[in-house]
Amino acid sequence: MVPLQCGAIYARFSTKHQHSIEDQVRKCLEWAEQQGITVRPEHIFTDEGITGRSSRRRGLEGLRQALEGKDVDVVIALATNRLFRKAYKAAQFVEEEIVDRKKRAVFIDSNIDTADEDRWRQYFQMQSMMDEFAATSTVGNIRASLEGLFLQGRVFGSLTFGYTGQEIAGVKTRNGGTARKVVIDPVTSDWVKKAFVWFVEDRQPILQIAHRLITEGAPPPPHVADGRWSQGAVRRLLGNERYTGSWAYGKTKSTWNNAKSYTRQVPRDKPLKTVQREDLRIIDDVMFHKAQEILAANRHQVAGRKPHDTTMPRPKLLNGLLYCTAHDRALVVGANYGRHMFCPICKKEPQPALYSVLPRELAHRQICQTIADLIQHDTGLVDLAIAACQRYAEAAGKPDPDQLEALHRKKASLTVKINFILDAPGETDADRAESKKKLQVLRAERSAVLTQIAEMEAASGRSAAIPTADQIHQGIDEVADVLLRAGESKDPAQWGAARRVLESVTGGKIVVSQQGEAKAKRGWLRGTFRVRIIQLLARQCACDCRDDGVEVSVDFRDPPPEAAIAEKVKTMFDLGMLYKDIAKQLNVYRPLVPKALKYWFTSRGLPVPDGRLRRFELEHATPNAYVFQQIAEEALQLYHQGLLVKQIAEQLDCHYITATKAVHHAQVQRGLAPLDGRTRLATLSPRPADSITSQEADRIEPPSSVIQDDSSVLTSGNTAGDTRAEEARPAA
Repeated sequence: MVPLQCGAIYARFSTKHQHSIEDQVRKCLEWAEQQGITVRPEHIFTDEGITGRSSRRRGLEGLRQALEGKDVDVVIALATNRLFRKAYKAAQFVEEEIVDRKKRAVFIDSNIDTADEDRWRQYFQMQSMMDEFAATSTVGNIRASLEGLFLQGRVFGSLTFGYTGQEIAGVKTRNGGTARKVVIDPVTSDWVKKAFVWFVEDRQPILQIAHRLITEGAPPPPHVADGRWSQGAVRRLLGNERYTGSWAYGKTKSTWNNAKSYTRQVPRDKPLKTVQREDLRIIDDVMFHKAQEILAANRHQVAGRKPHDTTMPRPKLLNGLLYCTAHDRALVVGANYGRHMFCPICKKEPQPALYSVLPRELAHRQICQTIADLIQHDTGLVDLAIAACQRYAEAAGKPDPDQLEALHRKKASLTVKINFILDAPGETDADRAESKKKLQVLRAERSAVLTQIAEMEAASGRSAAIPTADQIHQGIDEVADVLLRAGESKDPAQWGAARRVLESVTGGKIVVSQQGEAKAKRGWLRGTFRVRIIQLLARQCACDCRDDGVEVSVDFRDPPPEAAIAEKVKTMFDLGMLYKDIAKQLNVYRPLVPKALKYWFTSRGLPVPDGRLRRFELEHATPNAYVFQQIAEEALQLYHQGLLVKQIAEQLDCHYITATKAVHHAQVQRGLAPLDGRTRLATLSPRPADSITSQEADRIEPPSSVIQDDSSVLTSGNTAGDTRAEEARPAA
């Protein structure tokens, strides 16, 4: 009696093959029933939609575990390529996992049974090679079919974010479905434009762009497991050339790694097919190449951990603008919860070129304020901007062919260098790391060249209108307003507009150098850049002109105490007041006055006047040189009207000491006795209410009569004064 055999079925479905899982299992069960082999439901192992080149398959692992036990005697499969696509791997599995365990394998369509010990190996090798050849021979036909669909603008795979499929009336696919063509999706394409504007114009970090796409409700990107925007998804979006209308098919090819059992996409030397579809353009060439330039220049940036202090705003409009003077490297954010910026290379050196760290908020405020002041106080900007626009209008639509040809040659040269590094990255890890750095620099240079080419080609044939003086004035006011609001604002939305202004004005680079001593609290950083205001104003009027600009330096440190009173000190200095009088007027220490005056002159690049020479000149100057001399006559009149010196100062809007000196000066000029405030206070009858205490008011009797002339006033006042003094004197 033949013992009862237990079988196990393995079926695998690949999208490139015709047999479904149900068909394979059905045929295997029919054969097992004919042969009297029992197959339990738990011994049917399947892998659906998985390539046969992979060894990591759930169904295949289940079959291995079943073969390790004693419950399975026969393995049944439809063909040899159901186990593995590679013939040698399929033969290895049959030998090691089935035959060596004294078990049987049957492949129904291939008519191979390992029970035939003499011939099954030869049949298996021949049939597995034929199955592998049949599978690979269809690749060319599939590729040709997909190329045809690509050239027709048809949808044949997953669509890029920003595009959708539109049904083609009356056209069917091979499977009987409705054919579709690729068109721009009005919803998702708006998010693509926003992402490019945030990255190129507002210079927002990729992580922040991903966060905004999530919080503002953007549709999820394709091919993302969790359906959320990430840094990688945003980076792929910004680097996708399809948004410029340049569509390519076959840019990469799949290469299978047998050792690691996965497919790797390897770039081809050139795409199989390339077409330019202007009807599918979402982003213009200038913005796209600027994005590639920024991406290539900031490949080293990684996302750090979230700062502890999330309540304080950190202005990001300076990110990527500040460069170390020694290493030509953009400063990175860090130190003290992201409030400062520093050079990462200097941080590792024993004697760094930049010892001090840069306060982000202070640099943000001072740069915006400095540029705004230059724009507002330069009276010749309007004429220069109009002249620049006139020159541009004369040359509009006529780009320099020599310059354009030179840019194309430079692009070709950079492309050759990039391809050379890609073909020979090096043999050691150090060589590959060095090649990676060189590749990053070359790609950034090529992106910059492509941006210039795109700008010149876009300007070709474009007419330019010369702006009026009112339009230039309006542009100046708008730019200054944007900078001033961004310098004081905590709103990140206003930083985007200021970032675009800074990019255009500074050329995208501010060189930072060390000043003072390389010690704690002894040094500071200085930013040096060229301000190209004419270029900015011309571009606001749709005129593209080059401007060398003027060099400006900004010290990134808090102003000294004397800076707060510098303007007031300069005003009093111009009125001819001495340092001691200015100090009394402002109620500050006298040494602070010359410091404030020195700060006012040095901050504007002017020579500081000699205080000793000025004092000598003031002592021999006309009486009108002093403020108290100018108000002396008016002060004396008020004095004779019976007003106190304090009241005179309030009425003449001056300091108490200035009013005192004015009355004293007027009396000396008339040959009168000098002012004695205490004696005069006693002569006033009645005394002013604000000069009499409540205790004195109880003891003072009202005068019996009103004195009419000056002499009687003096006599009556003295008598009353003596009487009050006598009453107030304590008893012996």
